[in-house]
Amino acid sequence: MQNGQRHILLYGMGGIGKTELVSYCVHRWNRDSYFKFNSIVHIDCSIDVETGFLTSYSVLEQLGLSRLLEDKTTNKLDEIIQSLNHITGLLLILDNLPWQEDLLNKSSNQLRGFKTLPCHIIATSRSQDYERFEKFHIDLLSIEHCVDLFLKHSETVKERETDFLNDIKEIVKLAGRHTLTIQLLGKTTYWKNCNPYELLELLKKYQFHIDTKVPYEDSRDSVNNALGKIFSLSGLTVEQKEILYSLSLMESKEVTFDTIAEWLGQDFVTDKSILVSLLNSGWLQKSVLISETANKKNIQFYKLHEVVGHAIHSEFINTYLSDKRADFLYSIIVRLKSYYSKFDTHKNGLQLTKQQRKEQLVNACLPALASYFASSVCLTEELKTLEIFTRKMNEFIIFCQKQGFYTIAENTLEKSISHIEKHLSNSNMNYINTLANLANI
Repeated sequence: MQNGQRHILLYGMGGIGKTELVSYCVHRWNRDSYFKFNSIVHIDCSIDVETGFLTSYSVLEQLGLSRLLEDKTTNKLDEIIQSLNHITGLLLILDNLPWQEDLLNKSSNQLRGFKTLPCHIIATSRSQDYERFEKFHIDLLSIEHCVDLFLKHSETVKERETDFLNDIKEIVKLAGRHTLTIQLLGKTTYWKNCNPYELLELLKKYQFHIDTKVPYEDSRDSVNNALGKIFSLSGLTVEQKEILYSLSLMESKEVTFDTIAEWLGQDFVTDKSILVSLLNSGWLQKSVLISETANKKNIQFYKLHEVVGHAIHSEFINTYLSDKRADFLYSIIVRLKSYYSKFDTHKNGLQLTKQQRKEQLVNACLPALASYFASSVCLTEELKTLEIFTRKMNEFIIFCQKQGFYTIAENTLEKSISHIEKHLSNSNMNYINTLANLANI
């Protein structure tokens, strides 16, 4: 990367460590005067490239394009590219480019406008189907490297004993040489205070196995399912698991430690040390947010890995049934309203704009919470329970409407309404209210 213009794509399956590798490299480059990046722009492109820029308010401010959010006539992507053209020494990180066919094609078309940018671009994706990039496949680790990774994260194995090494290799076979699962399985031996042989027996008992294909939404035996099983046997306390359920509402966004504590609330987490222990467990992960200019200090941020978030989501749906899940979701709505009100006027003594207030909430938790409600409704057929979840979902939809989050509300209702009509009938008041909310939007 030391000279010229390069566009690089790192591709590989979900959870293999693409984003972490990029963050590590850029963190090293920031400390190395040999690399002269005047500005580093990091964009999450999981929906598409344009949306990634438009949902990153700090980047738009940096580019002087905040007005684009209210502009309905300008070609926004063209303006963004023009602004990027004026930055010298730019490193542009386009993280998590879509891999689903429809979104992939949309992002590919958007990226054509970036081909002449005089900058370095590093992109990551689960798909290699992007043109005009030098492509590097982030592959599975060798068994030997997997053993080393397991030993690094397992504090119960101090020496490379032959018997334990054979057990670890058997664990690696079940885990599919997948970076994230190896790390979490190593952590699990510590948290359950067991040795690799005992963990192996536990995995066999739970019929643990990982399918190393890219986990599509409706696939079975995928990375997500396997992580859900690890989550079930990981040795975490009930309180720790409930915290992770709540944090999975933050949609795997990178947030500060204080923001996590504030989102959970003092009544939920009375002692911050429990968050520190989750960090050590591997389920809550530390990352370094790359500063937007090379002269600024990097900041420690925390997040649930995207694949971990999906696994915890699935585990939540399977574990919290009936009234218990409804109570959990209701408490989240109450906390959500409280959280939003804190950012409604001031933050750190400064007046916030309407857009900044919305960004705090939209990026933090609304999309994942909407997914919880849609899943809760669509996976329930028993009449009484379905009525409870539908009623709670409509309370959430009304909240979204009042705050102006119309797209989230509409998508949630569209996913759910046919299921509600089928199982409750079109004369049921919960169905009528759902239809009315959709019509209002």
